[in-house]
Amino acid sequence: MEILRKVWVQQYAFINQKLIWRQKAATRLPPNSICIESPYDIDARNGTKRNTNWTGYNVHLTETCDEETPNLITNVETTTAIIPDGNITSAIHAQLANKGLLPSEHYVDCAYKVPFKSWD
Repeated sequence: MEILRKVWVQQYAFINQKLIWRQKAATRLPPNSICIESPYDIDARNGTKRNTNWTGYNVHLTETCDEETPNLITNVETTTAIIPDGNITSAIHAQLANKGLLPSEHYVDCAYKVPFKSWD
């Protein structure tokens, strides 16, 4: 029942004693960080990156790319879809350091804006 109540609050508002459907311009929508997007997973959030929109999560994979060795996934981090990629880089570096797997160079997509520090 609590989930249903939250969905109703994010979809409807009382204005002048009248129940109305929320619209962005008239009643403002609640922030995406608290909106329930799926009744099957109440933690899933709506995300958009360039031209792609989805409901769910982001998965951040780190893999080796040395020419002399096979490529291996060394870290997997999952965040809600609303967390920007650049906000997770420090956490990924900390996890790699704890495993003794921190690379001397870390190549990332341009969305990961946190600069890589040399750990030597």
